[in-house]
Amino acid sequence: MAKRELFVREKMACAGSIKQYNKLLLTRILINEPVIIWVTSGKKTLRQASKEIEVNAGEFILIAAEQTFDVLNEPDSHSGVYSADWISFSKEVIELFSTEYGLEKSIVDSYYLLKDVHHFDKAFNYTLDIIRDHKISQDILKIRLYELLMWLKCCKVSFNPYHALTLSQEISKIILSDVTMKWNAPMIANRLNVSEATLRRNLSKEDNSFQKLLVDVRMTRALTLLQVTEWAISQIAYAVGYDSPSRFTARFKQRFGFVPSDVRTPILTSPEIG
Repeated sequence: MAKRELFVREKMACAGSIKQYNKLLLTRILINEPVIIWVTSGKKTLRQASKEIEVNAGEFILIAAEQTFDVLNEPDSHSGVYSADWISFSKEVIELFSTEYGLEKSIVDSYYLLKDVHHFDKAFNYTLDIIRDHKISQDILKIRLYELLMWLKCCKVSFNPYHALTLSQEISKIILSDVTMKWNAPMIANRLNVSEATLRRNLSKEDNSFQKLLVDVRMTRALTLLQVTEWAISQIAYAVGYDSPSRFTARFKQRFGFVPSDVRTPILTSPEIG
């Protein structure tokens, strides 16, 4: 079996394979880039405001950039495993494709459930293999990514290449560009050419704060690494800006309500999700 990891192709795409053994509620999960998720075992439930959507094994869901959901991944009752593969697209790829081929009437502004599309799974798997193989050129990868987007276009749906960012989303992108950085509010204010007081005041208008954003971005990245890699928890802690694995574990539990090892290791009784 191939070693599990997060595959990144700069300015093109990212991909990963999730395997989870416990029914865990993941709150306020920020999706930074347009993504296609293929649930292969179990069930995924997405909650956003008053909306809820279920994605069953064999189904695909398209999620637009800059969306925040509560996510419930539920293992299959027989195998005891939840698994899914995902591919995210860079903003550059979506913009270039839209410029060349145009947009469909149905635009993914939040999410779109895709199912019963003949052979789409084969095209998805082929693209996934290309992303994983860094020996294959960016030009070939671009063609494969375009092919997936063309499949969506044939289904009369497109990702939206144009969307204005809120201040919170803009700051999240800056932090995500280097999660190991010891970010603070003055550094972000300097990046955005505003005073720290203005930054904090405008974040407050969005019912947010710099510290909350910093924790959310770091913990969401940590969650991704726990799901799609075999890295040690200490390595993940360092990768998201924590010098102390114990402090990282405490912060992770405070953020999600369970410890990092629960993402990977089956526990005897899953907590009730209410």
